[in-house]
Amino acid sequence: MRAQAGIELTAIFGIFLIIILFYSVAASGMLSHISVQQNYDEAYKTVQALARAADSVYAQGEGARQSVQAVIPSNADLNSSYIGGADAKANAISLRIQGTDVFITTRAPLAGAFPRSSGEHLFQVISHGSYVSINENIAEPVPSSINAKVRAGAMRESVLQIHITSSEGAEVNVTSPWSNPSINLSISPSHFLTYGDASVPIYLNFSTGAQARGLYYSTLQVAVYDRGNPQVGETITVPVTLEVYAG
Repeated sequence: MRAQAGIELTAIFGIFLIIILFYSVAASGMLSHISVQQNYDEAYKTVQALARAADSVYAQGEGARQSVQAVIPSNADLNSSYIGGADAKANAISLRIQGTDVFITTRAPLAGAFPRSSGEHLFQVISHGSYVSINENIAEPVPSSINAKVRAGAMRESVLQIHITSSEGAEVNVTSPWSNPSINLSISPSHFLTYGDASVPIYLNFSTGAQARGLYYSTLQVAVYDRGNPQVGETITVPVTLEVYAG
């Protein structure tokens, strides 16, 4: 009797384990399905937000821009995804998720690219008149403008901080059309590379002549290219105002 009871108990325990295994597999499959659906939903929100911004700035005209915070799902196939392109792709944004394209069309012709990594990204959507560019925000200058004051015949240093937001890093060139003979402007460094997100100080040294007086205006041109995707780049204009007063 005891042997039979042991066998029956073992059988019941085995059936119990099979039931647990069955429900574990079912729950795992359900969670996997939910995760995939969440990625599809996230991809659709991203392409929809970018498309809306593109059509909005396109309608406003050249120079209009919007920033869009969006998420690239972890299972996105970025090699098969695109923003604009030739022929039928010219007015389309597509994110491929597990072999399926999450796709939307726009009124605006598009040019751009998705970043090379998943996660949250800040995109700049800019109208160029005949088309709209969509790319990851690569860099942010701080402050957004330079305002300095210096005595005639003296020197003044200002600092522009360049925050690189691309996880792939960037190549940066900083130039200025400053050409007033009474004032010299040196920029250091005027060229640099980063190998990930970073913050780099740019030192601007103004040297004024003894006869210089008043307000002087110019700009800095910050050309930034994504190291992970060199065709993605932008030029940021930073206004510069220098006031020179008598000593």
